[in-house]
Amino acid sequence: MTKRKMVVDGWSYTVDDEMQCYLYRGLAGEYFSAGLDNFNREMLLGMANVLPFGTAREITKDIIRRNKKTPTSFLVGGHSLGAAEALRQANELDKAGVNVVCCLLLDYVPRGCRLWYKPEVKGNYPCLHVYTTDPRVKQVKGANNRKAPEGTNHIELDDDREVWEWIDEFMTKYARENSDD
Repeated sequence: MTKRKMVVDGWSYTVDDEMQCYLYRGLAGEYFSAGLDNFNREMLLGMANVLPFGTAREITKDIIRRNKKTPTSFLVGGHSLGAAEALRQANELDKAGVNVVCCLLLDYVPRGCRLWYKPEVKGNYPCLHVYTTDPRVKQVKGANNRKAPEGTNHIELDDDREVWEWIDEFMTKYARENSDD
């Protein structure tokens, strides 16, 4: 397994030739979606790149370019507006022929909170969307939509241990079937 540091638009992230994982924060940067750091450390053993909102577009272009030389599998996910970035990235990667092992969405909120927008999985990859009762949150067509545990709010969702267990179950059931192993 070869690991390398990459920099796109000033943001550093790690890539390896077997599996890459990208998790995107919500709008308020490192202060928001802080549970993604805990999830990465405890559940993904630090293999994910936890990145701020607004970085997915350039990273997606870079992934597609690199994947032509070295095909790799990807897991993408995000919280709040970061979930919107993750879904867009997963759709674009899948369309470009990149293997998306899994897409994990926590409280998908569309950019600009466009209430008319209907998000959709447009690729052939498993997608789990865990959502709260936040009025900005949209159900995602084609995803396995699952309501968050009672009492969990939008801010705490990414750091909820029960939700992490659901993600682990989902990845065990669906994502590993789609990996190239």
